[in-house]
Amino acid sequence: MDKELREKLVVSKRPTNVSMGETVKKVVEALEWLKEDLAILDYWLVKDYHPMMLSENPKKNCFMDVQAIVNTGGSEGIYVDVAVRQRIYEDGSLNYISLGTLKTLEDSLEAYASMGRLAGVITSVAESFWLINGDLIEEQNDDLF
Repeated sequence: MDKELREKLVVSKRPTNVSMGETVKKVVEALEWLKEDLAILDYWLVKDYHPMMLSENPKKNCFMDVQAIVNTGGSEGIYVDVAVRQRIYEDGSLNYISLGTLKTLEDSLEAYASMGRLAGVITSVAESFWLINGDLIEEQNDDLF
């Protein structure tokens, strides 16, 4: 990732899922080479009804990563659901923190390819956000899960 892009991902205070989602969205939307893929979107919502601090729960031994998954819409179109996934080693349970949802009403093969490309870029940018801001994210927060 180039220096200019990395600088856009740096935050000065501990992020929430909403602030992380908004930062990732802003960076991805600014990528000129994705304009055609972004043009098919009907919306990209960063969910804010459950804002949470992003942090590992210090009481749990876990692994965390970012997932952006392409899904067929139940009644129409294509979605990409973006979340931070936490896997608890002790019992194998999973927790998800939503970062947002993208949707297009298109359903062609080309639209699936565009949504897959967006999912890949979002995953890379969100993982970079996580790595760059790791010290802020890993501050203890017993109320996360």
